[in-house]
Amino acid sequence: MDPERAVDLYRRCHTVRQIGAELGMSWGRVAVHLRRAGVEMRAGAPSADVSTEEIVWLREQGLTWPEIGERVGMSAPGVASRVRRER
Repeated sequence: MDPERAVDLYRRCHTVRQIGAELGMSWGRVAVHLRRAGVEMRAGAPSADVSTEEIVWLREQGLTWPEIGERVGMSAPGVASRVRRER
């Protein structure tokens, strides 16, 4: 496992399960490695400082969910679910 990559993904608000899928290991092992790397585990994903209206506007401009996620500092599933919840 690449601990630096895991820490970077975690700081970008990826879930432990998403990190495990990307790195090809179980989410439990990812959690252990993150704790060993000194990462304080969060109980839930922090709220992003971006409004749902901004996400919708970016989507209307033709950006894909991954492109929007990259711009606003969220995961692609996170931006998509934010819009679904608001509708």
